Order: sequence, then C-alpha cells, then structure tokens
Amino acid sequence: LVGVGGSTLVSHIKGEATANGDGGQKPNEVFTVGVAFLVVIGLVFTALCFLLKRPILQILCSDATLYDLLDAYFTTLLYGTPFLIFVLGMVYFIRVDGFPTFSAALLLVANAVNLVMDIVNIAVFRMGIAGAAAAMNEGYLVSLVLILLFYFGSRKRGFRLAAPQSGAVRYVGQICKV
Repeated sequence: LVGVGGSTLVSHIKGEATANGDGGQKPNEVFTVGVAFLVVIGLVFTALCFLLKRPILQILCSDATLYDLLDAYFTTLLYGTPFLIFVLGMVYFIRVDGFPTFSAALLLVANAVNLVMDIVNIAVFRMGIAGAAAAMNEGYLVSLVLILLFYFGSRKRGFRLAAPQSGAVRYVGQICKV
C-alpha cells in the first residue's frame, strides 16, 4: 500500500516538477513521508501482532500438537516484520528513483540469503522451524542494510530525505488513496 501508493504519487509529482522546469523539493517531501510511514506501519503492525499473538495463533492453528511450532515460527518472524515491510515498500520507491535493477536485486538478495540461512540455521545451528523464520529475517535485514547504504552512502540516488514542510502529513492520505 505505502510502497505502491507512495511511489506512484512521488512519480506523478516528479513528472509535474520536470514538466514545469522545477526540480522542486516536493518529490523528496513525499519520499520522506513515505519512508516515515513505512517505518511507523512496520512498528505498529509488529506491536499489534505481539499484543494479539495468542488469538492469532489460535486462529491459525487448531491442532495443539503444532501450536508450539507455530509459536516459535511466528514469534521469530515478528522480530523481522519491520524489516520486511520496509524493504518491500522501499523497492517501489527505488524503482521510481530510476534504479529498477537494484530494486529487483534487493528482493533476489533477500531471498538468496534466506535460502542459504535456512540451511545454516536449520541444519548447522539446529534451530528448527524458528531457524527458518530467522533466515527470512536475516535476508530482509541484509536488503535493509543495502537500502540504507544506497540512500545514505551513494550520490547516485535521486530522492533524498527532506524535512517536510508544514502540511506534509496530507501526503499520508494521498499515498493511501493512490
């Protein structure tokens, strides 16, 4: 929702600014609001899932013998949920920023690390099903680090975090509407 809506909105605003001959700060404001919104959604969603963990697990698992396995997987997975939400949202912004190959590579890296770490966590470290969830977290954490290096360590990127002007919160509604 945020990645698709935010990237669509920022692309539209960027196109208008280019057509008007105005580089403008507005695309960066929308990008900044989108990034902040992704962080907030990731943290709120994770907190809600932790608070509602027992009812969620009861809905997902009617077999008492599987409950402990699901609990181990779900709990471990929740720790990485903010990374997952952030990365999956950011790949849309990165694509609109003019780096579709890097955007796709981020998802490939996350899944390749997941596959390798599945083997390491389950077979080598004997972590069981929690190791599978940890492997997914590790994959998306690697992609998160790559995103941070790209946006804070590279001059290539087009979008920059910008201090939003007053009224920039309205972009949240526009992002959700798109």
